[in-house]
Amino acid sequence: MNLPAYLIGFTLCLTALWAFYHLCLAHEPFHHLKRIYLLSAIVVSAIIPQITFTAYVDTPATPISTQLENPQSLLTVESPPHPETTNSILPQIVSLIYLLGLGLFAIRFFHNLGATLQKINKNELHRVGKMRYVLLDERVVPNTFLWFIFLNKEQYRLQTIPQEVLHHEEVHARHLHAIDLIFIELVKVLLWFHPLVHLIRSAIKLNHEFLADQGVLANGSSRRTYQSILLEYATKGRAPSLSNAFNFSLIKRRFKMMTKSANKRVMFLKLGLVLPLLSLLLYSFSHREVVHNGAVYSAGNPDVSEAELIQNPAEEYNRLAKHYNTYPEADFLVKLRDMWKIRDLYTSIPKEERAALENYPRSTTSLTVFISDDGKYIVDEKEVTLSWVSSLLDNLNDRERSNVYVFDSMTDYKRYVSLRGQMNRSALPPNDVYISIFSERLVESTLSKGFEKAEGSIQEVNHADRNPEITTYLETLLETLESQRVNIDY
Repeated sequence: MNLPAYLIGFTLCLTALWAFYHLCLAHEPFHHLKRIYLLSAIVVSAIIPQITFTAYVDTPATPISTQLENPQSLLTVESPPHPETTNSILPQIVSLIYLLGLGLFAIRFFHNLGATLQKINKNELHRVGKMRYVLLDERVVPNTFLWFIFLNKEQYRLQTIPQEVLHHEEVHARHLHAIDLIFIELVKVLLWFHPLVHLIRSAIKLNHEFLADQGVLANGSSRRTYQSILLEYATKGRAPSLSNAFNFSLIKRRFKMMTKSANKRVMFLKLGLVLPLLSLLLYSFSHREVVHNGAVYSAGNPDVSEAELIQNPAEEYNRLAKHYNTYPEADFLVKLRDMWKIRDLYTSIPKEERAALENYPRSTTSLTVFISDDGKYIVDEKEVTLSWVSSLLDNLNDRERSNVYVFDSMTDYKRYVSLRGQMNRSALPPNDVYISIFSERLVESTLSKGFEKAEGSIQEVNHADRNPEITTYLETLLETLESQRVNIDY
């Protein structure tokens, strides 16, 4: 799955889970469950778009034979989808902006973490049970990081800090709320551009305050007294982003939450709605693939579905086979996937019915790249970039990718013909993809000489390796193709 598609799936899942929280859970006083929900929403949204469900279809197959294409066919150029021009630098700009933001947020995260750890190491520690009070010389709003509670030294020694404040911070420490904050801050570093991540971070911090308020009141403190203390400390400053602070701006919401009564029945009914929501998200944003006679079909391909493989396979096969037996011009990706579809449809049809089918079409899909002497890459008479070539192959699933072969020399092609001839004498056509690389100058020269002679006199066109002037450009293209895990050395 490519990154943009994954981010879309992640965003839509997180949006649905956030909307459910905001509408059904945010105003309920079950703060421990809300804490689990908020953290799980991010994890679940990250996992669902990566889940793949597999269906196995086992049908008999009868081998048929087909003749391999001859080398002349390597000059046929399929039309790839909308090649980008070499002047397009948008992907590089987007990547640069993302990396810049990633770097800035990472620096801020580690700076804040380092500053907090430095305070712990350089200041006086006072242990009370499992708690560690860090006593600071400067005026500071009481705040907590892990089991460390940061307090003003003078106020602590004079015992002017209310017990409700200390207990509030101890609740943060006992429940290790800082772990949640570290997690969400790391997510924010990676997805700094994502507004929902920032919203969920705010909700997590607010819910921590609800939990601490709940803990203070459960300990026997007067609600009115505690609210007065909240108002007193509400204007005393800000705490570090990795800490839970007694000071927090949404005082009115905290006061309102203190008056809420818990209705377990209503809460469990609302939580019960999470299950159908998760089922809907799994159905909508996970992936399905069909393993058909050991071959994998990704349901991410809109042209292929399990239903098509099982229902009316002969009708669908005949439609596609008849179309491709006329050798039409076809989009590179569309033809490649249609050929796999034809193969799987054919093998799903009983042997006794195959005699009435259309002839099995030639299954090889070709892409030809010409390299000019000045280093331009030409596909279908249009100049393209290496990133376009790479993005084209990004669309292939593992099965499609495994059958892509690159020919930058005639030796490669002849070796491939020999190899495939030995491997597939009694099997269906392998649905291979040829990526042939030629020198633009040598091809033009060969064609020009050929037209001066009798028709059909051209027997072989020199590949890119025969032009030493483009060696560097050829090697760069081969490196790009190799990074896509296609067959270069075989």
